[in-house]
Amino acid sequence: MKISFKSVVFFLFLFCASAQLSASANPLNPVIPKKSSNKTSDYTTGFSAQRFYISGGYGAINGNFIVASALKESVAKGWNEVSVVKRPTWFVRAEYALTPHWGLGINFAHGGVGFDVKLDSLTSQNVQVTGNLNYTTWSALARVNYHIFTSNAVDVFVGTGIGYRANRVRVTSNDPVKDRWDFPVDLGFVSKVIPNTIGIPTVGADFSAGVRYFPHPSLAFYTEFGLAKSIIQGGVTLSF
Repeated sequence: MKISFKSVVFFLFLFCASAQLSASANPLNPVIPKKSSNKTSDYTTGFSAQRFYISGGYGAINGNFIVASALKESVAKGWNEVSVVKRPTWFVRAEYALTPHWGLGINFAHGGVGFDVKLDSLTSQNVQVTGNLNYTTWSALARVNYHIFTSNAVDVFVGTGIGYRANRVRVTSNDPVKDRWDFPVDLGFVSKVIPNTIGIPTVGADFSAGVRYFPHPSLAFYTEFGLAKSIIQGGVTLSF
């Protein structure tokens, strides 16, 4: 029997069509739809662009305490009646990831230090007079961070900030009758009474490097080292 070329082409067309219909109807050989190539986000963990990072931390080494201790050693060395008291130092910060490596945010920090003093005088109740000079400071700084190394779990960064710093000195005592700390100062041309509390606004700045570890896409633990209210700080970061 003579087979024409048209017959061969028509037979192959019918065979391909029937095979396609069989594959579509067979549950053992389902057609798997292709995944869309339009990715809405490539975020897994670590530092990622267009995300917010909110952190809260605590300072381990108080820079103000180090300065106050050095001042006591140089001015009041051997004075057992003067002692330096640590004050807690804490940090709160917010950062927005502009790019995969650059972040811009604001830092809040609070800390301080105190001097406890015992005087030779007695109060009206025959109690030794004790006083306290308390220094507190807080700051709000605009900060920029450069994230040197970012991976799925580790984020290494360095940053600096500048902004407003508030300083307050307050002096108190246990004497209910005599205020020993409000006293006139005679400068020869003016007499001024120094109040118990003095506030001095200044410019604040910091510079530090740190690392974050992400055990979860929205949670990280961080530590930083550098020139700030505490030389070392650590805490928790939330990402969203």
